[in-house]
Amino acid sequence: MPRWAFILLGTVIGTGLALAGIIEGFIPFLVLLGVTIPPFAAIYVIDGLTRFRGADSARSIENLQGIHWPAVATWAITSGLAAIALHHDFSISTVPALDATVFASLLYLALLHLAGRRPFAAVPA
Repeated sequence: MPRWAFILLGTVIGTGLALAGIIEGFIPFLVLLGVTIPPFAAIYVIDGLTRFRGADSARSIENLQGIHWPAVATWAITSGLAAIALHHDFSISTVPALDATVFASLLYLALLHLAGRRPFAAVPA
């Protein structure tokens, strides 16, 4: 397919979506992303500070399980609650993304502790 055909097709599709009013849902979509992505960051930072601190990068991925359920549960619960709070205009810090990050951090540490991992116990000095 020639390049001009891709450009023409993209132009037609983009114009059609613009005329259909796709922009009406774009800002709410971005706001929703703003409260569902920060919990990922909290989980990554906590894993980096607890589970993988001082670990050899190559060796640490050899024994990973396929799904780390405490992380999945933390993300799902935090994202769901943050989306509900956002819908009802509820915020503790007036920054919904910060609320989601702090809550995800606390929940993830609690779930790791309940799973018997004692998050900060094995952290080398």
